[in-house]
Amino acid sequence: MDKKLVAIVVVLAVIAIAPLLMYAAKQGPAPSAMSETVGANVIAIGQEVATALTQNDFAAAYGRFDERMRAALPEAKLAEVWQGLLKEVGAFQKQAGIRHEKIQGFDVVFVTCEFERGKRDLQVTVGPSGQVAGLYYRLAK
Repeated sequence: MDKKLVAIVVVLAVIAIAPLLMYAAKQGPAPSAMSETVGANVIAIGQEVATALTQNDFAAAYGRFDERMRAALPEAKLAEVWQGLLKEVGAFQKQAGIRHEKIQGFDVVFVTCEFERGKRDLQVTVGPSGQVAGLYYRLAK
């Protein structure tokens, strides 16, 4: 092929694909990219709540709760539950892992915490508003 023909083919290809590129740009990120962003935000919220609890900053953890959680688990009760966990498993040592799952349409973050006498998963359910809609701890998997 001569250079002039190659140049014409390239120009035609750019002209043909330009509308598709402009359409894609208007649509925003691809669903997988959006899922990764949402997942990263949800994980950050779960980790933030876990860190607040491990630092006995119950006000910060409680501040992430949605209205239903605030009614179900007032800040003083949250502190009481956390202190009960510490009596059961000993002093907090470190966060040992974190994972995110989608369960029945909810984003759930599991923060594995190591304590003196065992590991527990802190399960933080994040609602569509980005607020904590559920909080639970259980034996780590």
